[in-house]
Amino acid sequence: MQLPTFYKVVRRTAKTVWLQEIQNQLIEHDGYGQAGRKIPVDIPKGAVFHKRVKNWKDCNYGGGKDQEYAYENYWGIIEPWDGTAKYYDSYD
Repeated sequence: MQLPTFYKVVRRTAKTVWLQEIQNQLIEHDGYGQAGRKIPVDIPKGAVFHKRVKNWKDCNYGGGKDQEYAYENYWGIIEPWDGTAKYYDSYD
């Protein structure tokens, strides 16, 4: 499972979103930092970048779900945070 990454929306238009990676905090872990749960912390970590806004309802595999997202090449889908701690596991 990929490590969770959190972003803050810096600016938004109907078709574009500007994002900035923010830091995260472990709230539960295995004692070695290789598995656990993380939440976002509003401290900037990276440069601002922009992505095209897409919607699941416009995709063939979206199942009609009306939710916006952005896509980062080689990393994956960026969706709005649901407010819950995100699980990660980096064991091979």
